[in-house]
Amino acid sequence: MYKHITWGACTAHVMDLLLKSIGDLPWAHTIVPRVKAMWPSSPTTMLALFSELCKLKLVKPAPAYKKKAAKHKKHIMSAGFWEGVEERTNITTPTVVLLRLADNNATAMGMIYYGCFQLQQHTNNMPLALSSKRKQVQLLMVKRWEMALNDLQLTAYVMDPKYWDHDSAFSAEVMGGFHNSAEKLLS
Repeated sequence: MYKHITWGACTAHVMDLLLKSIGDLPWAHTIVPRVKAMWPSSPTTMLALFSELCKLKLVKPAPAYKKKAAKHKKHIMSAGFWEGVEERTNITTPTVVLLRLADNNATAMGMIYYGCFQLQQHTNNMPLALSSKRKQVQLLMVKRWEMALNDLQLTAYVMDPKYWDHDSAFSAEVMGGFHNSAEKLLS
């Protein structure tokens, strides 16, 4: 009945689902409880932790909080903790950047498509040491990409001059979306 009307999934929601899916992977899920356990539950515990880790003394914390601070220090200083945090951050940062782009008031349809393209490139270029993790993230990304991708993004990408010199600007996928949008507008 209304063939000229088109719709697209909310990219911010799709990127949020991607982050959640990555966080649910077994190797990524292990870091979250450690971070939550490490996070001090009160300002006094935070002060005690600061006093434990830093030579500067702001205020002398109560002895009860020193025990909690020692537990948090153990987590913070444990072998492998920061490597896990850094790895997870490196994997998810491009997704967070794309989420922030999608979740604002700017006109960003073409940028979102290019951001998804860059996200795939980032994942493909992850270090070989992360190859099994890379494969898992790639599968999740393809699933979410298919959910988020729409003809309007592809049309906006084609029509934005700043992307005309990119190899992907006139690919079959992009031009197909552009033609689909044109057909809907003209029907």
